[in-house]
Amino acid sequence: METKDGLPLIAPEIDIPEGFERYWSIFWDVSNSVSRSIDGVVMLVPPSEWYYWSKLTNTVLNPDEFALLRAMDAAFCSQLNAEIAEKREKDKGQKP
Repeated sequence: METKDGLPLIAPEIDIPEGFERYWSIFWDVSNSVSRSIDGVVMLVPPSEWYYWSKLTNTVLNPDEFALLRAMDAAFCSQLNAEIAEKREKDKGQKP
């Protein structure tokens, strides 16, 4: 099974460092609550979404935690956009 961009739906397993499970959970909670893809490009979660998520869940994020979550988001978008670009290039070579 694949996403609409042709990427596999199953993500590889990763090891979450001890103590970072909270941030992993927050990241996916916010990430899954917004539309991330525009014209085949995965976009960063807007700061307003992080803000409203924290208000709605009554979760306080200090500046370092917010910076960590934004860095996770940037890495996620960068990796996914690279995979999408690679798939597009591969698909170009397969078209008659």
